[in-house]
Amino acid sequence: MKLFFSCALACCTLFLTAQTWTSVQAGDWESASTWDRSDTPPLKLEDGDKVIINHGIPGDPIFIDGNSLDLENGGELEMDGGMLLLTSGNFKTVSKASENQISRVDITNSIIRVAEDGSGSGNFTNSDASVISIDNACIQVYNGTFENIKAIIEGTGSIKVFNGNIVFDNASPGLWSGTVEWCIDNGNDAVDDITNLSVNNVERCDLVDQNCASISMLLPVELISFSAEAESPDVSIQWHTAYEINLEKTVVEYSLDGSTFFKVKELISSGPKPNGDTYTLKHVNALNMPAENAFYRLVHHNLDGSTDVSSVISISLTNSAELPFPNPIQAGENLNYRSTGREMILYDALGRELNVGTVLKGSTYQINTSDLKQGIYYLHLGRLTHRIIIY
Repeated sequence: MKLFFSCALACCTLFLTAQTWTSVQAGDWESASTWDRSDTPPLKLEDGDKVIINHGIPGDPIFIDGNSLDLENGGELEMDGGMLLLTSGNFKTVSKASENQISRVDITNSIIRVAEDGSGSGNFTNSDASVISIDNACIQVYNGTFENIKAIIEGTGSIKVFNGNIVFDNASPGLWSGTVEWCIDNGNDAVDDITNLSVNNVERCDLVDQNCASISMLLPVELISFSAEAESPDVSIQWHTAYEINLEKTVVEYSLDGSTFFKVKELISSGPKPNGDTYTLKHVNALNMPAENAFYRLVHHNLDGSTDVSSVISISLTNSAELPFPNPIQAGENLNYRSTGREMILYDALGRELNVGTVLKGSTYQINTSDLKQGIYYLHLGRLTHRIIIY
């Protein structure tokens, strides 16, 4: 909030100007790169300050890591697509109805999760004439209480509490719309004066879960980068994540043909990582595998039993110094091969041997192509076979 002073003679006037922050990408609430301006929104929004989360993908979260978020006396949060995760801490709205300072939370096609990491407790409190308007949206509270105290919940959506309570006080101006579903999972029903709420049961929990699942597209991991490079005789595999949520484990797999994969190593998740992490893994002696290329992928296993597979990357298992060159080659030129000690056999497209020899380690062998016709040939060098094109 910006403060402006206007002074004339002995009189000074203080002007308050509300500010607005709009998300441009998923990320940390307290990082300027998440927003459309050079500063970050405070964790206490008041007097008309407003945050808009609408970067477009329901599964891409904005994190508040270890802190609470308060909307007080006119503070506003508007979400249209996206997810807000408080890894621990509380979410609270407070209003001054007498001064028409109403705090609002408007969420559409979005999810708010409180105490997401599950290690602590978090409460969601909507109080004193504040308004929560939800449209095809979901609010989830872990190890805490959802309270609606003399406040308003309207629209269509779902609210679920894990290991906690829901408390509703419908004293004026309290209102809980009958089209807002709710459920307590492994908690105690502590709802006061229920007029519009259905009793807690398995069927209603299933309905809430379905509603929330239809909104959430959050993968257990968002990859920023995934690469592999040769570090003879091994292959070093690196990946970097933007966040890790609800991840059970990551399995690194390899293939020699790009279709059948085998496990390199399994990494068990150490818990939610809202800011992601960087990993390096060595595939020992991978450069000695009997193939020209190796293919790698990451398989992320979610806590709900689902899996997500990364894109496949590849790396040459052949040292570039050992590759025949030039290739393709013009008829009449010499085909060169620098060796680390290989048997050499040149075949034509029909599989007939045209040239046989042994190349000593550290030497260069040349094949003159003057007597070869244009076409495809195969140069067998030890355990590898290279496709040669003569034009």
